[in-house]
Amino acid sequence: MAIIDNRQSPPVPKYIKDLMARASFQFSQSFAEPGYTIAIGKRTDYTHIQTLKEEIEQLAKWVHKECRRRGMDKAGADSTIIVHNIPHITLYCPQNAFVTIFDPIMQSLEPFIPKKK
Repeated sequence: MAIIDNRQSPPVPKYIKDLMARASFQFSQSFAEPGYTIAIGKRTDYTHIQTLKEEIEQLAKWVHKECRRRGMDKAGADSTIIVHNIPHITLYCPQNAFVTIFDPIMQSLEPFIPKKK
């Protein structure tokens, strides 16, 4: 029987890893917090904006759940993720949602965000 070490974070779910694989750090937006603000693109140019919105909502739910698991109160969990912008109209071209996620959660997600070359 395996012993679970409560000090270790549970693995990041695959759907969050897939979302982070489409993310990139943002530095140019006026609201950007360097190292914490990311742009998350649609899966394809033909993906509807509603799908991206639902993915961002899933991300926010996971961040809140992870914060509670780490012992943060509701106010702390609510301030750990800020959704700045999700487009409202589907355009058949690249579109991004802008999200800021603070530590300690961002530390768990950073390994899954591609590095720019």
